[in-house]
Amino acid sequence: MNSQKAFKYALISIGMMGLLITITLLSIITEFSLYSEILGALVIIIGCIAIIGLVFSLKGIKDKNSFKKIIALIVNLSIVVLFISVMLANMMDIYQFLQ
Repeated sequence: MNSQKAFKYALISIGMMGLLITITLLSIITEFSLYSEILGALVIIIGCIAIIGLVFSLKGIKDKNSFKKIIALIVNLSIVVLFISVMLANMMDIYQFLQ
């Protein structure tokens, strides 16, 4: 049950990552100043969805092994690690800017 929810969140995260890439490409082609705010909000939303998916993956760790369970765990964990690394990189940039 929890593995199914985690898999759905993983699919949503992957879909939103595709949207993120599309908007990034559009922002390169056109010069519209609102793209950076949209991209920032989308990254935060993707990170939150992946964290929720990872929680469901960890709750469903005792479920029987299935393809969806393993894929959900790998995808959600990967996106959460990427999200944390992006946040840390931004914090380091802010720290260096303030010095």
